[in-house]
Amino acid sequence: MINDLTHRDILLIDDIDRVSTLSNSELAQLESFLLVVNCWQGKVQVTVNNERYLLTDKHLLICHASFLVDNFMRTPDCKCGILCIKAEYFTEVLNSNFHLEPRWWEKYTLLQRYPIVEMTEYEKQLLIAYYGLIDKYLNGEQTPFREKMLRRLAELAYLEVSHYFENKIDSAPSSVQPAISSPNDRIFKNFIDMLQVYPIRQREVKWYADRLCVTPKYLSAVCRAKSGLSATKLIHNRLTEQLRHALVDTDMTLKEIVHAFNFPSRSFFGKYVKHTLGMPPKQYRITQQKAINEKN
Repeated sequence: MINDLTHRDILLIDDIDRVSTLSNSELAQLESFLLVVNCWQGKVQVTVNNERYLLTDKHLLICHASFLVDNFMRTPDCKCGILCIKAEYFTEVLNSNFHLEPRWWEKYTLLQRYPIVEMTEYEKQLLIAYYGLIDKYLNGEQTPFREKMLRRLAELAYLEVSHYFENKIDSAPSSVQPAISSPNDRIFKNFIDMLQVYPIRQREVKWYADRLCVTPKYLSAVCRAKSGLSATKLIHNRLTEQLRHALVDTDMTLKEIVHAFNFPSRSFFGKYVKHTLGMPPKQYRITQQKAINEKN
């Protein structure tokens, strides 16, 4: 179950003791995964980013790939499920659902400051069901649709956990409550909120800057300070993910995609996709879908 991590986008570890049996190289590979730790029974103590947390059977711990996780201890009766999602794969899942995230800033900030969520019994049982389905698809019959089904399950599990955070934002400890502390925070948040829309129909920084009542130069400066990327790059990255999703994960025709994303012409769309994704739209769609089928 935990071998050959390099070629796996999703991994499910149903026994926390298995983590201690991983080799150093496997542990290093695991650091590139986002971890969703659900304690079904007993207790687990773990240190995340130098903060110690205690998990009981009501808790869910979410650790981004960039988090430092170590020093875990458990009670003898402990049972845990650890859903591991490769960071790049999670980014694709996140982007494909970004338009459904009305409070993404608050959730992201809360996760950074307080990565543990207390679940109701109903929420716990739902997550157990998702884990069970993912496990069956990971270890069951290899079918042409297996990868797509796993992706959909990952998306559903993500939305379920996102819902948990939606409910916990206002009840989180005051010390970790999300806050927008400056005008630039607000500008950046509002800009990213605008990029949640699916599909993105505007690609010029000026269009966004005008609606935020700032200059394009100022908007890019704010984006660089907050994310390390310019406004243009953030728009480009978001649009690229959306186009990749439209070409690979939907049945939209190329004509429909051109219209949906407000490209001036089929020719311009083809040149944009070739420059961005390395090949013309039709070829990219065929190549990616073939790769998915071969992977299955």
